[in-house]
Amino acid sequence: MKVLEHRFEHISQEGHRGRALLAGLLPLFEGALATEAVQPEDLFLRYHHLGAIVLAVERVPAALVTRSRERVRSQALDHLVVGACADGPVRIEAGAWVGEASSGDLILLDLAQPLRITMLPQAGIAIVVPRRLLAGTTEDEEEHFSHKKVRKPARAPARHGRRDPRAETGSLHTCFGYGQ
Repeated sequence: MKVLEHRFEHISQEGHRGRALLAGLLPLFEGALATEAVQPEDLFLRYHHLGAIVLAVERVPAALVTRSRERVRSQALDHLVVGACADGPVRIEAGAWVGEASSGDLILLDLAQPLRITMLPQAGIAIVVPRRLLAGTTEDEEEHFSHKKVRKPARAPARHGRRDPRAETGSLHTCFGYGQ
């Protein structure tokens, strides 16, 4: 397993840290930080290459992340992204479809389509899978694997008092090094 990790605590200037984080989104995505976004030192992007599948773990500031029509056309990627954000909300625009995901929701994105994701500061995890690995798994792949998906959990997570996303997803934070 190969791990590519972008950490930014060594970059003392907040603006430089934000630009370094945006550079780490390439080549899949382009990004822009929200003008009021704070780039704390514990930001990171971590990619675990597991053969044909990539596991991505991140802690990012408020940002706009896009896959432009030109990027989609030039890369010709036929991959799906299954992700979950710990901190929500995330607004996803894919063509005429618009959806919003909250903490605990599963998100399915199609990298063969342009998209725009607007998010608040996030901790998240995603799996990037080539569509060919899923071929033949359903009778109607277009319906099941379209980029227009946000799945809500069967029931809302229990919340006591003030919401602390780290407390709600403690196992993910512990397992993947959030807050370390």
